[in-house]
Amino acid sequence: MKRIIILTINLLLISLRLTAQYDAPLRIELETLKDHQDFHYNAAGEHGVFVSYEGTSQNPDSAEWVCLHYDTNLYKNYHFTVTLPVYTAYAGSAVTDNFYYLLLQKSFPKKEPVQTYLITVDLQTNLYKTEAIPDFQNGDINNIYAIDNHIVAIASSANKQDSIFFYHCQESDALSLGDIFPYKMEFCVADTFNHRWLFGLKEFKGNTDGEIFLCQYDYFGKKVNVRSFISASPTKGDYLYNSARAVVLNQDSTLIMGTFNTLQDRSSIHLHSGVYTILEHHLNLDTASFYNYTNLKAAKNESTTSANNLNLQLLIGNIGHNGNQFSFITEVFYPEYDYTYTGYNDYYGGYTSVPQQTFAGYRFVNAYVTTFDKNGKLLWDNYLPLNSIITQQLYKRVCVHYIGEDALIYYPKANRIFYTMVNGNEVIEKSNYFSIETSRSQDLVDYNIDTQLEHWYKDYYLVSGYQYIVNKGKGAKAKRFVFFLNKIRYE
Repeated sequence: MKRIIILTINLLLISLRLTAQYDAPLRIELETLKDHQDFHYNAAGEHGVFVSYEGTSQNPDSAEWVCLHYDTNLYKNYHFTVTLPVYTAYAGSAVTDNFYYLLLQKSFPKKEPVQTYLITVDLQTNLYKTEAIPDFQNGDINNIYAIDNHIVAIASSANKQDSIFFYHCQESDALSLGDIFPYKMEFCVADTFNHRWLFGLKEFKGNTDGEIFLCQYDYFGKKVNVRSFISASPTKGDYLYNSARAVVLNQDSTLIMGTFNTLQDRSSIHLHSGVYTILEHHLNLDTASFYNYTNLKAAKNESTTSANNLNLQLLIGNIGHNGNQFSFITEVFYPEYDYTYTGYNDYYGGYTSVPQQTFAGYRFVNAYVTTFDKNGKLLWDNYLPLNSIITQQLYKRVCVHYIGEDALIYYPKANRIFYTMVNGNEVIEKSNYFSIETSRSQDLVDYNIDTQLEHWYKDYYLVSGYQYIVNKGKGAKAKRFVFFLNKIRYE
């Protein structure tokens, strides 16, 4: 089924309507073993979508990696297969304007040397090449960030510290970030105006985190500048920077935002009391602006807000913007536990009941959307209830995409996509939802895993994830576990 979200404007009424026509869905289904999450995909804008997975090999010493390409109508127009050593696994992928990068790595067994492979697809010609990255021995890669013909790979070491490497496709050379303090990476953005990488690195001090630094390097890994966020604090400010995200505005400035808590909260890990913004100007950091959650309009509408400092456990998202408004999303959660009681007969013949605590999952309760202008000044904020989502793993789910001056805020839950449309503090459309359509009319979705929604190109979005489906028709494929991609249009 093709799902259409239509924006209708009337002289007497402005509303957002969700309509659907029951046609064949624009959807991909790739079957796999039950609860096996084997597929990896990247949206490449109007160049379509790439899906990669490990296929079946006839040789016990090799692995066959398959890369599928679909056009914007989700029609498969070509694929290729690469033979690599057995135990080679997915490590990361990225898309630029002209290339698709797929990073694969063999890091098992531990006693054998790590082998890393990069597959590069030219989006203009559909030609691809596979190359081994020499002298790259770091396993456990978290992600890769790419610009055309340049790659940054982030590898996690045994002590949970991050390591950054520059790999240059043209020179086939992997270089380390160099001798720098132990760190964990908060963000990585490419400044294409000035041909440099910008990293937000949080100093790592064992079980505690130190200050955050803005580190700037040119495309070839040469250090340009390092600035501590502390230099941006007001003279009398007692603030600790807990997280950071960034977006390059132009050749002169970069907007940085994240969460903070005050020094009196420094003994409490993962507790935050607000959002800050810093403007980077010509390699220097301007004075930071701090916004306590209790001062936000959204927070004041919550009946639970009573303390002077609202300390929250937050999951930090990325920045969504339209060039004039820059939205930063923080999702509030807390760990939840179930309690069961077991009993036993004591020495005196009595019965004693003992409570046992079991971790039930992380319960997500709401999200704050704080929005700033180019100078880091607060424009508006919004509060989004999350319908009590509980999950075993922490990952960001709420996104914002601008349609002109309006902000579409959305998140997936099970087999539904929840969304709302706002214009500043004004709610244009209250929270609503639609269900993710399947391929057959008699399909029933038993459960979903890792459902995600992202903006693709123009008015189109991609919904992805895994579904266990039971078909009421009870045919040859009455039950199936699939990886899916659905194309959704917003008008």
